[in-house]
Amino acid sequence: MSSLNQKLITLATKVGLFPNIVFIRIPHKIHEFKEVEKNITFLKTDNVLDLGCGPGIQTLCLGKKCRHIIGLDVEESAVRRAKHFSSKIGEKISSEFICGSLEEAAFPNDHFDKVFSICVIEHISNYEEVINEIYRILKPGGVFVFSVDSLATIDSLLLRNKHKQNYGIQKYFSKNELSQILGKNGFKNIHVNPILKSEFAKKIFSKGIKNDFKIQWTFMLDYLWLSLNEKRSKNTEGIFIVAKGTK
Repeated sequence: MSSLNQKLITLATKVGLFPNIVFIRIPHKIHEFKEVEKNITFLKTDNVLDLGCGPGIQTLCLGKKCRHIIGLDVEESAVRRAKHFSSKIGEKISSEFICGSLEEAAFPNDHFDKVFSICVIEHISNYEEVINEIYRILKPGGVFVFSVDSLATIDSLLLRNKHKQNYGIQKYFSKNELSQILGKNGFKNIHVNPILKSEFAKKIFSKGIKNDFKIQWTFMLDYLWLSLNEKRSKNTEGIFIVAKGTK
């Protein structure tokens, strides 16, 4: 992390503005997070898992709305950063970060009220086993909310191949596939919603693939313009898909 980012986060923590999803500073990721948590009813008694938590900003944002949250990731460096961020906010958010896979964590049956996963499942080769494990550890009535890569509107094979190779993508999903997989693994009340459907989303995502998603100083303006374009878009396919199912 750059010293400037560190100083910004330290200052934002002191005045109560961190954790906030805008610290990810990538327009489509800010939009994705807001779509993932949209229409989700959080309870102060919720015990939550964030599968593939990365450096933990999204985990802590979710953690502000529940009793306790666990962030799980296989990357040691990501978990170290997440623990560092968590230490900055003290006991304001009850959080825990674990390095390892979901299978290694071996959580008890019926343990979590909600499981979130933001653009992680597409990186996992045994994704059906992982989804089945998520079903096992959810309480009856618990909710699994997640996003995956689809890239349905990215028609350049060159860009798709570069994205797949650079970011370790095992599989791009479609709406129908996700519905079938969730249903097969026991989930009910399934909702599958493509996002990032607009031409502007396609433009900034394609540019991101080309420049390795380097952060632009215009990221907040791009996010606002992206949100406006998403509301206007009539497309039925998108770059990402947000899905939800209930145990």
